[in-house]
Amino acid sequence: MNNSIVANDIVKEYSSGGTIIRILDSISVSMESGRVYVITGESGSGKSTLLHIIGGLDKPDSGRVEISGQDISNLSEEELTEFRRNHLGFVFQMHYLLRECTSLENVFLPAYMSGISKKDSEDRARYLIEKVGLSDRMTHYPHQLSGGERQRIAIARALVNNPSIILADEPTGNLDERTSRTVEDIFFSLVRDEGVTLVMVTHDMSLANRADCHFHLENGRLKQL
Repeated sequence: MNNSIVANDIVKEYSSGGTIIRILDSISVSMESGRVYVITGESGSGKSTLLHIIGGLDKPDSGRVEISGQDISNLSEEELTEFRRNHLGFVFQMHYLLRECTSLENVFLPAYMSGISKKDSEDRARYLIEKVGLSDRMTHYPHQLSGGERQRIAIARALVNNPSIILADEPTGNLDERTSRTVEDIFFSLVRDEGVTLVMVTHDMSLANRADCHFHLENGRLKQL
């Protein structure tokens, strides 16, 4: 399976008070299949911007991104939406679970909405919820879950469509240390068991130290540590 990421000469600029700020300065990086990559950097350094560009949630001012061998740089919004649904899973600092849906419903809905039968979607969702250790929370609503449990349900949801790549933006940022380690262990086991490529933006150096590859973003440049 080709779960690789290749970014070439990515440039992203913003205007602030009449001044042009180049937040990403000709970044090129290759990430191989089935590995864990972590990107660290100061707040405002452009980590999330880079992750969003890799995931097709934002467009660079110049440069291109290839995901699993597909150049996504010139895809239409409709094509990008389809590509993300089929190839990518996203986990953010906020879980963004639907308040009116149970854990099981939150996880199976993306698969069901993509055309998979309800039975197969629910079976996949149950398997993933069990895998993140919450089989006893299937019928719970988000307000009945702890912060760590909500984030674990969000991880299960990100995996329900069998993505080849998971992109995670500060996934442990709102969690206490003990819960962060639990979520961290789940991520690493999923990479091993599901064969996905994982790219995470984080301030958590413990997480960075466990990655297969650690990049640091500073002054618009990406450096491998």
